[in-house]
Amino acid sequence: MLRMIRRAFRTIFRLSVLAGLGYAVYRMIAERSPGEAPLAAPAPTPTRPLGASPAPGQPEPVRAPAVPRPRAGTKPAGADRPSSAPSQPPPAVVAASAPATSKPPTVRSIGVGEVPADVRKWVEPNGDGSCPPTHPVKAKLESGIFHVPGGQFYDRTKADRCYRDAAAAEADGLRPSKS
Repeated sequence: MLRMIRRAFRTIFRLSVLAGLGYAVYRMIAERSPGEAPLAAPAPTPTRPLGASPAPGQPEPVRAPAVPRPRAGTKPAGADRPSSAPSQPPPAVVAASAPATSKPPTVRSIGVGEVPADVRKWVEPNGDGSCPPTHPVKAKLESGIFHVPGGQFYDRTKADRCYRDAAAAEADGLRPSKS
């Protein structure tokens, strides 16, 4: 009985080795045939330095322009630099006679003065990651997902940005959460 088990094991082992060799030969032949696509993905080509011309006979690669996605808490490029173009003075802000606490929250805008937060399409979240009542939609910039009030994960999401509505978040390239 033991001999039969050993013999069966050897036979199965030999057949597996033979099948592996047959597959390796098949792959080698398939990769060399010019009319068919290779089974494996081709190795990546090395990148060439900027400004270098492509190899003779190679077409110039076309690359899509990189579109940076704004991060939470960042200013647009050039926000700290003064503009070389003549600029108009910021509009005057009329002081209200009401106490300062009744004034709507404001956010500093570049060269425009103060813009009420309820007019902007997005604002920064509160310190704890919650959104103000004027901008209830919570957005996570890293994942590109936004959550609306009443959604499954809305309460536990710490927002990177707060939007007025779902349309404003979608206009910024975010997608709604699946739940």
